[in-house]
Amino acid sequence: MAKGMERRALKAQETKRRLMEKAVELIGQRGYSGVSVNQICAECGVSKGTYYVYYNSKEDIVYYLASEFNETLYQRLNEELDYDSIHSARELYRQYVEIYVDQVIRYGRMFSRAYQEGMLRTGITQEHSRSDLPEEHVSRIIDLGIRTGEFRPDVDKAAFWEQLTITKLGANYAWSIEESVDAEHQRERALRWLGSLELFLLKRE
Repeated sequence: MAKGMERRALKAQETKRRLMEKAVELIGQRGYSGVSVNQICAECGVSKGTYYVYYNSKEDIVYYLASEFNETLYQRLNEELDYDSIHSARELYRQYVEIYVDQVIRYGRMFSRAYQEGMLRTGITQEHSRSDLPEEHVSRIIDLGIRTGEFRPDVDKAAFWEQLTITKLGANYAWSIEESVDAEHQRERALRWLGSLELFLLKRE
C-alpha cells in the first residue's frame, strides 16, 4: 500500500513537472499569447482535467516557475553565503552576486523574451523583481561592511537596494533581447554590472 502511494505521488510530481516544462517550451516557441491550455495538454497527451489538477490556469505556470526560482535562490543564499568563514563584506557581496547570476543561468528559460511577455501579461514582473534578490542578505552584508570599515558609514540601504534592483532588471532585459548571445557572455556582463555597484558602498579616499 505504502509503495503504491509513493509511486502515485512520484507520478503526480512527474506529470506536474512535464506540464510545466512543455508549457515553457511552447511559450518559448510561440510566445505567451500563442499558447493555450489545450495545446499544452495535447503535447503532453493528457486531458484538461489532469492539467487543472495541478494548475488553475496558464498563468499558474508563470507564477509556479517564478516561485520555484525564488525559493531555490533563497535556499542557495542561505546555504552558500559563507558568513562564518568570510569576514570581508566585499567578498560576501561578490559571492552574493555570483550566486544570483548563476541562478539566472540555471533558469535561463525564465529570461527569454516570450517568458518575459508572460510575466508582463500576468502582472508578475514587478512583484518578482522585488522578491528575487533577498533584501535581508544585502542589509546584513552592508552592516558587516560598515563594522569592518570597508563601506561608508552613511550608506543609504534603501537607495542601494533600488539601484541593485534596477541594475538587475537591466541585466535580465538584456538577456531577453539577446537570446542568441551565449550564456558565458551573459554571465560575465551581469557579474560586471551588478559587481560595479560595490563602488557605491566603498569609502571615499
